[in-house]
Amino acid sequence: MGIAARDRGLAMEGARAEVLKEMSAVPRRRIGKLTVRIVLPAALSDKDRTILERTARTCPVTASLSPDTELDLSFEYV
Repeated sequence: MGIAARDRGLAMEGARAEVLKEMSAVPRRRIGKLTVRIVLPAALSDKDRTILERTARTCPVTASLSPDTELDLSFEYV
């Protein structure tokens, strides 16, 4: 998202991500669920929001998660 924002000259001051990791009971020592809340500036246009959200959902890190890992990804604009 940072690269996409930079390439488009978007102001991202105040942006942050909050991540909650939940471990699974079986098999042991694996991440069962990630809850990610991304907070972005409210001044972003609908087009820029769509681009940034699509970028987050298709990033290589997201693609590298185990298929068994649940991902709850949300966006908030303040």
